[in-house]
Amino acid sequence: RNSALTAPISPLSSPSVNFYKDAFARAGYGDDADAIRRLWLDGKREQAAARVPDAMVTRFGAVGAPREVRERLQRYRDVGVDALVLRPEGRDNADRLSRLEHILDIVRSLDDRTRLNLAATGRFVCIP
Repeated sequence: RNSALTAPISPLSSPSVNFYKDAFARAGYGDDADAIRRLWLDGKREQAAARVPDAMVTRFGAVGAPREVRERLQRYRDVGVDALVLRPEGRDNADRLSRLEHILDIVRSLDDRTRLNLAATGRFVCIP
């Protein structure tokens, strides 16, 4: 689950400007973001993923047990979020598809207002 935040911090943007690393720094994770980026640049991808603190993952993503994900999606709705990027992690495509089905089950379990707001936008984006 930590690898989901490793790639944006890595040098996916220009060498001198990295929006995601800067955003994480503004949120109080500057030292972590710098360390993750250095490990990534040194080719230590697994160590970079391991360096992402759990608090960073849970603060910026809807991860955890189904109840926790459901609560996070409802909080997103409450603050006006109307688009989601889904990035199901898994060993292979079958595993990622299975996880995506679980996510859809969670969305279906939401209260009508949340489910309708998320479904009405039609802006679920899945990034494998």
